[in-house]
Amino acid sequence: MALSGECADEIFCGYPWFYRKESISANTFPWTLNLKLPGEYSLNARLREIAYLTLTRWMPVLLDRKDRMSMAAGLEIRVPFCDHRLVEYVFNVPWELKNYGGQEKGLLRASLKGVLPQKVLQRKKKPLPQST
Repeated sequence: MALSGECADEIFCGYPWFYRKESISANTFPWTLNLKLPGEYSLNARLREIAYLTLTRWMPVLLDRKDRMSMAAGLEIRVPFCDHRLVEYVFNVPWELKNYGGQEKGLLRASLKGVLPQKVLQRKKKPLPQST
């Protein structure tokens, strides 16, 4: 058995499309729901919308791929960040906290301060290796 960090980027807003202005201002999701809460700023509403679409459209693809790859290797993978209680809680955390310290997954990094080495907490996000 192994643990995966899958879903951490989705719930803690670790993907670049949560930070790039062109992604935030784009109106490219025709299936979007009106997820704006009373008193919520339009930026927060847009980021909530992007997070919702990431969780409901992108996450199932990633989980299916992870399941197929791990089973092909005879390895069971657990995905603790996909626990529905964590997902539901963090989805409702304000953007300013998710972006704590101006860093992607800032809230997650801050919560692990003193648990993980500083070098790990400050590590920049890296895409998966590309084949040549």
